[in-house]
Amino acid sequence: LLLNRAMAAGSGGGLRALIREVVTRSPGVGLVSEMLFLNAGSAARHQFSTSLAHVKCPSQKKMLSLALIHPTAPGLFALSPLLTRSLEKLTRLAELHMRRLGASKIQLPSLAPADQWEKSGRLEQMGSELLQLSDRSGGRLVLSPTFEESITSLVAAYAPKTSQMPVKLFQTGPKFRDEPRPKSGLLRCREFMMKDLYSFHQSEDDCREFYTRVQEEYRAFFAAIGLDGVEEVEAPSGQMGGHLSHEYLLRSASGEDTLLRCDKPGCGKVFNGELEDKLPPCGLRESSPVSMVELGHTFMLGTRYSALFDCTLDKKQGGAAGLLLHMGCYGLGLSRILAAIVDHSLSGNGGELTWPESVAPYRVCVIPPKAGSKEEDAALRILPAIAELAERTADPYTLSSDLLIDDRVELTIGKRLKEATAFGYPHVLVLGRDLLEDCPCVQLISNQETTSVPVQNFVSTVLKLLQYPSKQS
Repeated sequence: LLLNRAMAAGSGGGLRALIREVVTRSPGVGLVSEMLFLNAGSAARHQFSTSLAHVKCPSQKKMLSLALIHPTAPGLFALSPLLTRSLEKLTRLAELHMRRLGASKIQLPSLAPADQWEKSGRLEQMGSELLQLSDRSGGRLVLSPTFEESITSLVAAYAPKTSQMPVKLFQTGPKFRDEPRPKSGLLRCREFMMKDLYSFHQSEDDCREFYTRVQEEYRAFFAAIGLDGVEEVEAPSGQMGGHLSHEYLLRSASGEDTLLRCDKPGCGKVFNGELEDKLPPCGLRESSPVSMVELGHTFMLGTRYSALFDCTLDKKQGGAAGLLLHMGCYGLGLSRILAAIVDHSLSGNGGELTWPESVAPYRVCVIPPKAGSKEEDAALRILPAIAELAERTADPYTLSSDLLIDDRVELTIGKRLKEATAFGYPHVLVLGRDLLEDCPCVQLISNQETTSVPVQNFVSTVLKLLQYPSKQS
């Protein structure tokens, strides 16, 4: 019945009507025509195109040119709906790996009392990079760039029992730093998204064991988002304190961390030249500098914060009561990782963006034919199958689908395909001239390879490609 109504609507109108019906049946499906940030004639897009010549960072240039980010002030950016979808997926993946460690999610306020930072000594240490303000009563507050003071005060207030150890808490949210020279888009900005995990232990050995588990989970996380080549390097602890820390770094021309790579044939290990008397694992002293971007950092903090905020086991228990807890903290820069993914893709694909499946804004982009074209009637008959695909891939909890339809049917397929390629969707379905063949087919473009998929098989083929179960007979 829906197909008959669409056919009766006539050229162009029928195609648009049926696409709208697909969206009505599966509300999570995206429509390109509804994306405000993609308005090609907008003043913002024009402003970006005239200023991109001065942008050197590849990820910043690409995200500005695609309107994935919009600068609101130096070092501050609004994220488009597309990039926000990627950030949400990245965040869910990071949180999944934290839950695999048995950690519980909390939410700390971004504002913290300045006296906590005075107590730790970091109010003075961080200086002008720390954003401070006063409330109407004259109370001094800090916009948190990190949360060691806040989380230690919180755990100290509840004095955990031995049976509750170790305590493992994480959060994701914004952080703030008044960068003197914000640059490179999301790689170095003044407000950024991070995942923070904090753990509290009865002994240093227990903390070290958990620290090792976090390192393993970080490696699995980076593999899941398609970032090969992330180096885990011992690093100085800096203002955080503690006696052991590791940085997680990715090679990038835009990176501001300069490490040393061993020149010994067959080695190539990276090590941190800031650590005095530290040599590469092979012991060779000859090395070359490498630019890296930091994606994450882990610290064993010992009792540095526990002692300041009296964070101990429950003092009413006896035995180990009053024992200062050993603490670890483990960060991932989520918005920075997004930019690093873009940089990494551009450097490995000849300047083209291709999102990893796990964090792509949409995994599949469908391009119907141009309104009034010879292929229109054939496309009308296949769109109900697109609706089935949308329903089968929808998330029942978020009402979100991984399907995007470029419904701007006033444009040619070629123009929309070029744009879909620029946005880096992993899979593109083209409803084009192959629909008119004796054996009607849909073009499936994945990993820069094009395959003709028979119409009767394309739903099951795409479901298999996306690793969704096929409908049982």
